[in-house]
Amino acid sequence: MTKPWPHRAAILFSGGDWPGMNALLRDVVRLGLNRHSAAVLGVKVGFAGLVRTTRGLESAELTLATLINEIDTNADVGRKTSTNSERTGSSSRRSVMSQGSQPQVETAVALVTNRNNQVLLVLNDAWAAFITPMTKRRRGKLENEPMPRAAIRAAVEALGVPVRLVEGEHRRLSAQLQSGRQVVTKNYLYDIYHVEPHPDFGDRLNIRQPHLWLSPHLVLSGVYEPISESARVIVRAVLKDFEIPARVQHMSVLVIQRRHPERGLQFLVRWNPDWGYALPAKRWEPAESTKPEDLPALAHAAAQQVARDELGLEPGKDVVLTTARSAELTTHGVSKTKGAPAHGAETDYVHSLFDAVIRNPEKMRSERALAWITPEEIHYRWTAASHGEPGAPEGSPGPVSHTTYEVLVHLGLTPEDIDME
Repeated sequence: MTKPWPHRAAILFSGGDWPGMNALLRDVVRLGLNRHSAAVLGVKVGFAGLVRTTRGLESAELTLATLINEIDTNADVGRKTSTNSERTGSSSRRSVMSQGSQPQVETAVALVTNRNNQVLLVLNDAWAAFITPMTKRRRGKLENEPMPRAAIRAAVEALGVPVRLVEGEHRRLSAQLQSGRQVVTKNYLYDIYHVEPHPDFGDRLNIRQPHLWLSPHLVLSGVYEPISESARVIVRAVLKDFEIPARVQHMSVLVIQRRHPERGLQFLVRWNPDWGYALPAKRWEPAESTKPEDLPALAHAAAQQVARDELGLEPGKDVVLTTARSAELTTHGVSKTKGAPAHGAETDYVHSLFDAVIRNPEKMRSERALAWITPEEIHYRWTAASHGEPGAPEGSPGPVSHTTYEVLVHLGLTPEDIDME
């Protein structure tokens, strides 16, 4: 050969058998590796593989960094040490990189959510853990399966019904994780798509695998195991981009008011050691299969339970509950319920609001302190708790929850600002 060898050389055959092909291939590889210390590469699937790679780069489904990493990793197998000092340094550098790194595993991920903003996790037998639906893309001779199509396929296999991508909600994420199947560390490139069941089939899911619907904060909390580390990494990465609340908490809230002859308008609040004085309320969770039209009935049932359990009043007899004129308010905060898995979690609170008119106040009973507070005390978020109820423990001065202020301002029952002049 009169021309110098390149740093890398690639060999491909157009297809079909021909005498001497194997001998030619062997001699080129031996000359390249042994005499010239050059990387000799084989093009997978011949000319079709070269075309497929070029198209992948043009469509951004592949990246040069991914290809170079794969080339360097595979090209150093069998390379002999070169006597040329420049080649030795280059070969040594690539050899270290190939030993310490792995080609990226391209994976399409379907982040499936339901009406309650819960995330679907399915049991993967090979990994012995719950994972988000995911799959490797299918590869053809000329073209690879588009990643959005692969994510849809993964979602359909999990749900058993047609699905659709949530427009504009896609995230690419690189992560170095331990493979659940081979128990080795690999570099993963996740293409994550937010997927939802098609509305025409939302009530006909056919999930055959063992599965969980969990709010994102429960996926991340470690309360339920086994959940794969990849699921946690993926959920944590997309919450903000996909605008999925980490936690949603439904509350039924009673608004009880009266006119005091001396202090004027007052609202009944109940002491809560985590929140301070707050409107009587109860947390509740809709079932996985709950339809939006069923939520008001669930909220009303929870409001009745508030009246019974927290105030000792029988709905319809001792107290009348009606839906407030502005029936719902969503607020955002951090859970302060100590000792609970959600403690410290960012939470969207969905408040279902009810006006409560007490017919038999003498029957009111509570294990915790009750207090009638004024708009001024609500505005300053502090009450002396000087006006209580005989059927409840005596209250002590303490803070008024910010949610109480937000609810009453939302209903127009107390002003945002109070002029004390």
